Amino acid sequence: MATEFGTVPEKKKRLLLALLSVPTVEAAAEQAGVSLSTSYRWRRQPKFRRQLDRHRREVFDQGLAAMHALLGEAVDTLRRNLTCGLPNVDVAAVAKVAEIGLKFAEMADVTRRLEAVEEQMAATEFNSLVAGGGNV
Repeated sequence: MATEFGTVPEKKKRLLLALLSVPTVEAAAEQAGVSLSTSYRWRRQPKFRRQLDRHRREVFDQGLAAMHALLGEAVDTLRRNLTCGLPNVDVAAVAKVAEIGLKFAEMADVTRRLEAVEEQMAATEFNSLVAGGGNV
């Protein structure tokens, strides 16, 4: 993972990396060599929080890209299993295709709704600035 920490002190870098790779704050603090109270204090700092969130998004995006790369192969496997002649496998494959299809439809719907809300909020904020004589 290509991460950019800029001028972040070494111990904070270690904690950021640990928080990305272990399941608990306690384990991350131990791995980074900082106290648990320090790790909680740093996590409350806005700059540290933004960096952690940004790096988590990067890790998540990399995982999504890896899953996306496997999607074609997974669909081919499901397609083969739809007609493999084994009723239990056929039914399981149909159920999985339906489940995935519904999840994609739900995600697309939520994404469209979120984009509409964000556009509305941006327009409202812009209109408030204009009405209030603020800088746009």
